Amino acid sequence: MIFRGENNMGESGGISVSRRSLSKHWALLFPLAGIPAAYAAAQNYFGLENGQVLTHWFFWTSSALFVVFWWLFKPGSLPEDILVVAVAPFLPANPETQKESADLARQIGRRLMDSQSEGVPLQVKYLSRPVTGKDERERRQSVLRLSQSREGRAHLILWGDVRKDQGKLLISARLTVTRCSERTPIALRRMGEFISPQPRHLPLPEFPADQPAALLNLANGLAYYNVNLLERAIKIFERVQSNEGHFYRALCLQRRSREVSNPQKYLRATIDAYQKLQSSAPQPLILEGDSVAMASRFNRAIALSILGRFAHPAEGIAYLREAAEVYRAALLLPAQKEFPEDWAATQNNLGVTLRNLGTRLRGEDGNALLREAAEKYQNALAVLAFETHPADWAMVQNNLGVALNDLGVRLGGEEGNKLLRDAVEAYREALRVRTKKTFPLEQAVTRNNLGNTLNDLGARLGGEEGKGLLSEAVEAYQGALRVRTQGDIPQQWATTQNDLGVTLRNLALRLRGRPQCAEFLQQAVEAFRNALKVRTQNELPQDWAMTQNNLGAALGDLGAQLRGEAGNKLLSEAVQAYRQALKVRTQNELPQDWAMTQNNLGNTLNDLATQSEGEQGAGLLKEAVDAYRNALEVYTQKELPQQWAGTHNNLGNALRSLGSHTTGDESLKVLEDAIQSFDNALSVYDEANYPHYRGIVLTNRTEAEELIRDVMRATKLG
Repeated sequence: MIFRGENNMGESGGISVSRRSLSKHWALLFPLAGIPAAYAAAQNYFGLENGQVLTHWFFWTSSALFVVFWWLFKPGSLPEDILVVAVAPFLPANPETQKESADLARQIGRRLMDSQSEGVPLQVKYLSRPVTGKDERERRQSVLRLSQSREGRAHLILWGDVRKDQGKLLISARLTVTRCSERTPIALRRMGEFISPQPRHLPLPEFPADQPAALLNLANGLAYYNVNLLERAIKIFERVQSNEGHFYRALCLQRRSREVSNPQKYLRATIDAYQKLQSSAPQPLILEGDSVAMASRFNRAIALSILGRFAHPAEGIAYLREAAEVYRAALLLPAQKEFPEDWAATQNNLGVTLRNLGTRLRGEDGNALLREAAEKYQNALAVLAFETHPADWAMVQNNLGVALNDLGVRLGGEEGNKLLRDAVEAYREALRVRTKKTFPLEQAVTRNNLGNTLNDLGARLGGEEGKGLLSEAVEAYQGALRVRTQGDIPQQWATTQNDLGVTLRNLALRLRGRPQCAEFLQQAVEAFRNALKVRTQNELPQDWAMTQNNLGAALGDLGAQLRGEAGNKLLSEAVQAYRQALKVRTQNELPQDWAMTQNNLGNTLNDLATQSEGEQGAGLLKEAVDAYRNALEVYTQKELPQQWAGTHNNLGNALRSLGSHTTGDESLKVLEDAIQSFDNALSVYDEANYPHYRGIVLTNRTEAEELIRDVMRATKLG
């Protein structure tokens, strides 16, 4: 039994679901529509034949005018390495502020340009007219329409009002975020499978015109945030004593957590920061769908869900449940129904949280959560269509595949196999969008997940079908490794190396007795050792332990193949690898992982015993039996039937071998225990769903029965 890495669903991340429809870039299509119109006009007006139109001056002049018009009015692109701020004149609240309104906007623009000269990565442009409308809602819609024009294209638009009170000018400013930039490399993101909300409109507290520090600091912080200089951004946001400043400081901490190997410190700080913000704004969960308060609650829930993966099991479950409650409550609110894309984002985020919680819980409780997670993803896909939201659609398809895979692995049988096939289909759907050309890092994520599911399904199925699926899995991992390199994204490279090693070992086990078996095992050992170049005990203890476990399994199989002194050396190395893994995988902290490694340790001790004689061999077999029985303290028939069956088969093998080291009644008792263990395994491995495994167990049981007959004959003769 061998373990692969957790499916890395989402480094697709940080994708905001916009509330508006696709951008109306009609000007981009204008030449395509204009040139045929010019062709038809030339043909009709001048009475030209088809062959004459293309050489006529009118056609070429008209076409050129269409292209010039398109060039002049097409939306411009925004730079990625600098924040563009568009400053609109402030709207005067009363006649006496008419003159000052335009001047104040220019003054603030100049202050922002001073920041640019000091190295802040921003650029300022001025708009010709103030943002108007009969109320706040209409003005917000107006500024969003403005952002689609050539004049208004910017990452931020600064607008607002100015009034005079007792001779003092007061500004009510708003910042509208029109373009969100996620500069964090996708493969380093920890919250990639989530759709992370940010407020679109930031209404700042009213301030005196001669004291714009909070506004300037907020804009400067956003400029550093935009280019992922997070530590600088955090320091600046700390100076902004408003909900908006607190929110973006928390968002910086949250993004920083995606870039470190052990994110717990940043995630806890993120959760605390959002909690303080919520305490200072005790309004109901959602007063307004696009508010800082709403976004802080959602992002806090995301941080809780991610921390739930890394925290101690009991603490992690509590975090995940709290996050799920936030999403469930949000789905009941009217604001979600008004914006179907936001509703889909919440469904997706709830699905991710339920999946993480389901993998933490055993038995039917965990299975029910995984089923519900899959249902939430399907709800999201009913809104996020392939044609209108391809990137988000692909991300949710990937997430759906992960939940189906987790559930399929747990259930086993025909139902489990169907779920695994459905997971493969979901990943293949995601790969329609996630191509190497368009989304290379996301494609690598989905290819790795596809490899994991093909491996799970191939390991279950016998014959050529199973072997073919395992070969497909190897190809999927190799495709991921063409993007995931050790130099660029070492942790993801190590994950794929680990998973590739798992599949190579499974493929080798299908080829026992053939030269390719040892070849695939050697490749598996190499892949695991590659992974351990990155996965160290200090930096990534659980991943390190997982790969040590897997390395032990491959070394053990290879040692059993080679035999002799070289084989025994490899078996001893395997035992050492398992004992290393058990330094991290303890029964209290990681019971299922502990059981897995105990089972694998038993396998290798059993193999080593076959190369030993007398008391040494019997002693190793007793150690193996103890290891298997340790594993069965966690592996139960009800909660983990496949693992329970596999370990009983292994225990039966060790008891059968131990029976041959003893005589008389003691031998018979040990061999009868072996028969019972094989029967336990056969109660799960039926002919319909597990023909490959059932055949192995039946062979082992037959050999144990023959030994019993031999012992009984020897007893009679004695």
